[in-house]
Amino acid sequence: MLILSSIWKFSTAGSEAPILKDCSYSFDQGRVYGVLGASGVGKTTLLRTLNNLIPVDEGRILLNGQDIMTIPPAVLRRKVSLQFQQPAFVTETVNEELAFARQFSHRNQVDFEALLRKVHLDPELGQRRVSDLSVGPATTSMPGPHTGCSTRGSST
Repeated sequence: MLILSSIWKFSTAGSEAPILKDCSYSFDQGRVYGVLGASGVGKTTLLRTLNNLIPVDEGRILLNGQDIMTIPPAVLRRKVSLQFQQPAFVTETVNEELAFARQFSHRNQVDFEALLRKVHLDPELGQRRVSDLSVGPATTSMPGPHTGCSTRGSST
């Protein structure tokens, strides 16, 4: 479990307004989360703190009870991953991209059409060139009782 405990992050540009203000949340292991919000409210800053790419100014982030500041970066990043807004593709089609990823999986066979249907996408998408796909901004939503994070201009 990944736990944010009253984290604060202030702008390095000298602004007194915090980018992240008193954020607390619990992320369950094995789940996929998304962060939603308008441009400039702190989504990327939040994600970077979760992976210790940038430190928090106040508060703590715990992974299975251990402060992430004490976990070697390579170890932490194998346990907590994030997807950037502009992904890098290494193949031509969606199916080839999924096949490339499969080599890093413990599974030998992957039903690409079933995967696409599972995330409510048309299986025909697998035949499209990845360079033709539209990639919008990355977002994450933290619904439910765990939510407690104020960012610039909004409350998440």
